[in-house]
Amino acid sequence: MNVGIPYYEQVINWSTAADLALQAPFVFYGDVCDFYLMANEKKKAKDVLTYGLERANDENYEDLKQRMDKYFK
Repeated sequence: MNVGIPYYEQVINWSTAADLALQAPFVFYGDVCDFYLMANEKKKAKDVLTYGLERANDENYEDLKQRMDKYFK
């Protein structure tokens, strides 16, 4: 409880959740994009999705590409 509760108290909004998720050892770019979209930060959402697409493996590329087409085209 001494570790988990202070961490979750930091997550005061979707933008903060996205920023924290970007610092994780494994970044799920689709989720971070969704967090930024929920925070109404479309430019950050598109930027993180573009960054994720550049670094995606074959398995993740299609999911990220579909998100890009759905939200930004």
